[in-house]
Amino acid sequence: MPTQSTAERPLASLHILLSGAMPPGAKVLPNAILPETVPAAGVVFLRDGDPEPPEVWLSPPGYYFEHRAEIEVVVDGTPPAWDDHRPPARQAPK
Repeated sequence: MPTQSTAERPLASLHILLSGAMPPGAKVLPNAILPETVPAAGVVFLRDGDPEPPEVWLSPPGYYFEHRAEIEVVVDGTPPAWDDHRPPARQAPK
């Protein structure tokens, strides 16, 4: 297995966290395009975003990396797996 770079490790960890947080049947796809059909439970796209050059500290020597990743969630209708997480409907005051 190839080793991951400093920029790839946080993205791989974020992919694992998102995969565990999604309802059963939802897919988490890194850097993919929107498929023709969306699964009933939905699909989540994890985009690599823009890694910025590291900020260098001189004393003590160190590096500070900042990397913004984008998350895009697509659902087709209201998936049954997410019905329990929906807040109760509110009525407008009369």
